[in-house]
Amino acid sequence: MYDTASASNNISMLYYYDTHVHSNHSDGDFAPREVARQARASGLRGVVLADHNTIEGCEEFSAACREFGLKTCMGVEVSTKYQELEIHVLGYARQFNVEALRGGLQPVIQGYDRRSAQMVDKLREQGLTGIEFPGLRAKKSLHDPVVKYDIAIALRIERGLPQGAEKELEALVNRGGSGFVPYGDDFYGPDVACGIIYDAGGISVLAHPDAYVRKYRGTEDEKRMFVEKLIVDLQRVGLQGIEIRNTDCSPEETKYLSDLAKKLHLFTLGSTDWHGRYHHPGRVFGKSGSSEEEFHYLISTISRRK
Repeated sequence: MYDTASASNNISMLYYYDTHVHSNHSDGDFAPREVARQARASGLRGVVLADHNTIEGCEEFSAACREFGLKTCMGVEVSTKYQELEIHVLGYARQFNVEALRGGLQPVIQGYDRRSAQMVDKLREQGLTGIEFPGLRAKKSLHDPVVKYDIAIALRIERGLPQGAEKELEALVNRGGSGFVPYGDDFYGPDVACGIIYDAGGISVLAHPDAYVRKYRGTEDEKRMFVEKLIVDLQRVGLQGIEIRNTDCSPEETKYLSDLAKKLHLFTLGSTDWHGRYHHPGRVFGKSGSSEEEFHYLISTISRRK
C-alpha cells in the first residue's frame, strides 16, 4: 500500500498532476510500479509515464495507477534531431496502437544502440571501462533503448560504487565528456515523430521548449524566433500542445511560453520530467506539473481521437 502519511503531510504540493515522468525502461531509476507508488505517496492525483522512445512500461504502470487510485493515460517521449539540437516530442493516447508505435520507434532505438555502442567503444579505448555493449543490450527489452544512463549504471557497478554515483559518471558520456557521441544523421526530425504518434492513435506535445530557448546559439530574440518557428512548423503536422512549465523552467520562461501557446492556439501542460531519486534528484513531485484543468483537457482531447 502507498504511504498515506506522506501524502497527507505533504503541505508543499503546488501541482497534483504530472504528465511527464520516467521509469527504468528508459533513463529513470525505478520500475513503473514503483514510480506510480511514489507518485501516489507524494500526493499526486494523476500521472503519466512518458519514457524515452518506448511504451514497454505502460502496461505495468497503468495497472499500478489503478491500484493506487491515480488517473493516467499512455505516454511516450520521442527523441529527434532538428538543426543539430536534440528535440523531444511527447505523445499521449488513451490506447496507442502498440505495434504501429513500436514499428515507428524502432529506427530510433536502433540509432540509440549505435550511439551507445560508440560511446562504450570510446570509453574502452581510453581505458575507462571494461564493459561491452552486448552486455548492456542483453539487459534491456527488445523495444527499449540503451541510453547514456544505462552506461553510467554499468560503470557504477563495475567500479563498486554506491547507488547514486551513476549521476556523476554520466558526465563521461554527456556533452563535453570524453565518451560523448552526438546524435547521428539516422535520427529523424520532430515532424516525423508527430506523424508516428498520430498514426498510432495519439496526439503530440512539444516537451520542455524552454530548454531549446536556452540551448540555441544566438541572441534572446533569435532564440525565441527559433522556438516559435519550430512550433509553427510542427503545428502543420499535428502538434497540439506545448509544455509551459517544469522544474527547470523560470517564471519568465513560463510566462513567455504561456503567451506563445495562447497566440498559436495550443493547449498547455506542465511536468517535473521526474526521473527518480538519483538521476535528477532536484525534480520533486508536486513542485511543478499540470493544473487539474490542463490534465482534464489532455484526457478529453485524447479521448476524441479515433
